[in-house]
Amino acid sequence: MVLSYGIKMEDFVNSVDHVPEKILSIAPVNLENEIDINTGLNMVIGQKNVKKYLLNRQEKKRSWVDFEDQYNLEEVKPREVSELLYLGHAYSHLRSPFYYKLQNNYAFLTLPNGSLKIYYRYLNDFYTVFSYSLLQHATASFRDKRPIMSLRQRIAPLPEELVQELMPVFLNGAVFDFNTVQATNTQLKIPVLIAPDTIYEIKWYEPTRLVERSELVANLKYSFPKRKWDLEIIDQMAFDMQCL
Repeated sequence: MVLSYGIKMEDFVNSVDHVPEKILSIAPVNLENEIDINTGLNMVIGQKNVKKYLLNRQEKKRSWVDFEDQYNLEEVKPREVSELLYLGHAYSHLRSPFYYKLQNNYAFLTLPNGSLKIYYRYLNDFYTVFSYSLLQHATASFRDKRPIMSLRQRIAPLPEELVQELMPVFLNGAVFDFNTVQATNTQLKIPVLIAPDTIYEIKWYEPTRLVERSELVANLKYSFPKRKWDLEIIDQMAFDMQCL
């Protein structure tokens, strides 16, 4: 499970290897959209339609699970429907958020304050989404601070091994402060902070409040001449797994 603020639906759609071809909405039912008879929930069929639905900014409360076979929806029992409804309403799972009958790879929840809570069956999917999202934010920050240079310089994606190196900080709650990014003609430096114990208030409150109460533990540095990312660790204890 990954709780995040700043990763957008567009980042997910544009980065995962395979956008789901069938999804079941666990948000409030919209009578104008297609409804599955057995579960009583809205469904979207076809990858093109799924992408259109997920990228539609008019849909504010997009919470959904994907599923493999439409015929399997007929086998979903009332108890399982109640679990799905609870997942969509309380933003938490009663049992596993992955269902045998659905064979879903994701459970995607949009929280009231715009945060996303995503259950990934395969963690590599998160690495891909995070790397893509960070690249979008880094590029936007660079363009804002160095508009002329950004026309000539391009930033390479964050490699998976570096994302894995950040995992200890992710487990405690990581904050990437793009407001204080330092940009020169040769380097981009993004502060990496560790969030306080109250990280889970992100579910309900303004997430940007976390920045002022978070502690700097590292910098992500990108060298334009080398086209390479590096992690400059400031507080090694934050990265020691035994401290978790």
